[in-house]
Amino acid sequence: MAPASIDRHGRRRLLRAALLLAWPATAGAAPRKVRTRDEAVALVRRAAAFVRSAGRERALAEFSRPDGQFVDGELYIFVYGADGSGVLLAHPMFPLLIGKNLLDMSDADGVPITRRVLEIGAGKSGRGWVDYHWPNGAAGRQVELKTSYVERVDDLILGCGLPKQWVDAGGQR
Repeated sequence: MAPASIDRHGRRRLLRAALLLAWPATAGAAPRKVRTRDEAVALVRRAAAFVRSAGRERALAEFSRPDGQFVDGELYIFVYGADGSGVLLAHPMFPLLIGKNLLDMSDADGVPITRRVLEIGAGKSGRGWVDYHWPNGAAGRQVELKTSYVERVDDLILGCGLPKQWVDAGGQR
């Protein structure tokens, strides 16, 4: 936890640095498989069905497993509560952030990532896309522009992201 003397912007910088350091390095990784927008949506929808069939607690545990059924290469499920608190409830790549309030997390361009995810999930349709910069472990921690599909399911907001360049090269959004 950041000392009280560090301002909000300092805490954001510390969080970004922690993300870069915490992401697992993938030395000698295989060439990246280009993923599609439809694959991200399908993974979220499959995760939503799992929440409904297995229950909230079992689903959150499964979504947090790096070797679980909801990690498919660079695609994986992350989860926030729909209560607007900004607490991360599941993430297979950053287990140390689970249970942390990330409401004020923003990317290098100042995009308030968590707030945008929560706004979309709380919106009328409860689903949509958000763009932001994020470190990609499959690319040697390189920070990339990503886009994530998010969808509200009961009291959860599920998300799955992929590099924006793939979406732009592969079709409409």
